[in-house]
Amino acid sequence: MTYSSRNWWIEMAVFVSVTAVCTVLLVLLWIWSLDGAEASANLWGFVVPGALVGLWASRRYRRAHIS
Repeated sequence: MTYSSRNWWIEMAVFVSVTAVCTVLLVLLWIWSLDGAEASANLWGFVVPGALVGLWASRRYRRAHIS
């Protein structure tokens, strides 16, 4: 069973795009929830959950296209 390099690049694109979208959404939700209050946060608190969702999405892509 082979996994073509085209599918590998698409899987990487799925991972990067889903991670970016989830990170941006988490940041926007955090900003919206502050409602003008001043606070600080570490960027890793948004990137790590976004990356986990990105890994989940790329794994689903791989499983759907591996056969």
